[in-house]
Amino acid sequence: MTTADPRGPADAAQAPIEWEIAVPLLGNRAVMGDWVKLCVATGIVTGGLIGLLLAVQGEWGAVLSVLIAIGALSLGLFVFGIVIMAVFFGGHMHFKFTLDADGIRCDMVDRRARTANRLALVAGVLAGRPGAAGAGALAMSRESESVAFAGGFRATFNQDSRQIDLRNGWRRLMVVYATPENYAAVAARIDASMGAAGTAARVRTGNPLPKRLGLSALVVIATLPVFALVDTYDVSLFVVLLLLCFAMATLWLIRVFGVVVIGCAAVIVAMVAVSALEVRVSMFDAAVTYRHFEVFDENDLLLMLVAGIGLAVLVGMSVAALRGKLPAMLEEDAESAGQA
Repeated sequence: MTTADPRGPADAAQAPIEWEIAVPLLGNRAVMGDWVKLCVATGIVTGGLIGLLLAVQGEWGAVLSVLIAIGALSLGLFVFGIVIMAVFFGGHMHFKFTLDADGIRCDMVDRRARTANRLALVAGVLAGRPGAAGAGALAMSRESESVAFAGGFRATFNQDSRQIDLRNGWRRLMVVYATPENYAAVAARIDASMGAAGTAARVRTGNPLPKRLGLSALVVIATLPVFALVDTYDVSLFVVLLLLCFAMATLWLIRVFGVVVIGCAAVIVAMVAVSALEVRVSMFDAAVTYRHFEVFDENDLLLMLVAGIGLAVLVGMSVAALRGKLPAMLEEDAESAGQA
């Protein structure tokens, strides 16, 4: 319901508009579209990482089977989500919207959803499953979202569904669901506030997604030769995987993760140095010892050179991110939402 304001017309025009609404889940294009994208993205990321790991270990025959299995799991996740929406949430979720002079705030007030998010976090921690715990934590972080008119986004008004989509240059930041009684007032206030603040004029031209995907491909290419160091120079596979994951996170989530990338690169260089200086016993004569680097051939030196270039690329991207020259995608979205 919408709260009424007892003050005069001039004051009421600037007073916040607050209302609660039960948002339909099934059949909702915005909700279902986001759920499909999430399931597909989960499958692609998981399949890509596992497939890459199998490929660098030479287990090409298992790649297709794993990708099929992950595709089936993603489909199962999609169906399971539909069942949860229908049975557990009853096809609806309750939200509270607040529209004021600064922007729009959306708070999840559905107790079942909030409880489910916390149970997912606790269950993930207790079961030692970081994926489940992370999903719960992510869902909790999205229980309250806001956009400010000082950001840069456009609004698309749909009177039939009483929805107002707020989008930046490449994705939807928020969907405002209005009631039949307050849609006209909400739409007029948003349109007037965005016009006065010049919100739409600050939307960045061009879709940043292709560039970000290209940088992601560069991260994978730069990491491939580093994987080859695992067997040859006793480099920890876990550290290389950590390097890859945090390099991606630096591009997409938070730039400060670049510190972890630089640290992983330093650890890998140290591991290679230790392996190169390791004293080994000749397989032909137990009395003869040598240092590993003394038997390096052209292929070893070439591998070290290519892997070094890959590490340099990753470190360079991380330094650029930390200096603000390559902000993470999530941070750019926060800026467009007026939260930076």
